[in-house]
Amino acid sequence: LRDHLLDLLFADVSGESFEQARDSILECQRLHFLKMADHFLLLIDCEKIIDRKKRNQVIHNAMMLLRSCLDSGMLAASCFVNVLWTKYDFVAAAGNAEHASFLEKATQDFQKQFSTRVGKLSFRKVAARPTDVDGLEFGYGLPQLLQEWATESPRDRTMNLLPDERLGRS
Repeated sequence: LRDHLLDLLFADVSGESFEQARDSILECQRLHFLKMADHFLLLIDCEKIIDRKKRNQVIHNAMMLLRSCLDSGMLAASCFVNVLWTKYDFVAAAGNAEHASFLEKATQDFQKQFSTRVGKLSFRKVAARPTDVDGLEFGYGLPQLLQEWATESPRDRTMNLLPDERLGRS
């Protein structure tokens, strides 16, 4: 493992910044760091998904944010987009097939609208600290997500770390 080093940069940006970016391409263009992203995570809170009054708006807002990031040119067409169904333990604990069906339909809607606009569109169910739900251990889904980040990239990032011998010579 020490043979292959990997740098990960995580940006912690306020939710308000992303709300503004969702609603305005000009505001989205202020998020310059997005242009460097190989992977873009779109977090969707499943605690809100099980609320029938909130869930359509949650999906709509997530799609609007992704659309704004793409339309503004802040995410490269080669960027890998990971849609994360966070707090998935809420859906699993509810045991309601309606919620799982809603997630499946939302997944299909994302694929229909965005799969041809990004390098890769993937979906993961994650629960960092799940409540007592059978089959959902601590960090559910996170090891696979980290493995994907570590092994899949839209860019060839090979670097020549040795100085170019031609530099400084005539």
